[in-house]
Amino acid sequence: MDDTVVYGGFGAPLETEADFDTVTARVLYNPSSIPGPVKRHLIATTNARADFINKLAVSVREGANHDPSDRITTLSVPVMVLWAQEDAVVPFAVALDYADRILDVELVLLPGAGHSPQMEAPVRVADAIRTFLKDQ
Repeated sequence: MDDTVVYGGFGAPLETEADFDTVTARVLYNPSSIPGPVKRHLIATTNARADFINKLAVSVREGANHDPSDRITTLSVPVMVLWAQEDAVVPFAVALDYADRILDVELVLLPGAGHSPQMEAPVRVADAIRTFLKDQ
């Protein structure tokens, strides 16, 4: 399994529950205990979609909007940069760079969440978005 999972795709299929645990540990800060039968189902489901997932990763990486850093200074609306403090996939330096370069920005840091805060902390994500929108 390659170590660029998520934006690099999965590379090889997930073969074991340990492979599954590696993926979830990469995108979640505090992965919950998932029973073996559920893991095996998710492994089978993911593997059945592996070609799509890997092609999607390539499309994201090579797409025109993959790196917006050359355009973010032109944003003319309020922007919230919502960042999970424990993100192991994208470094926090990216959030700081965005916050530094966007004119009207609010940087919101979610402690105790990894790369997929919408899965780990959906209520806190929704609350942050709701608060940001209410304040605009």
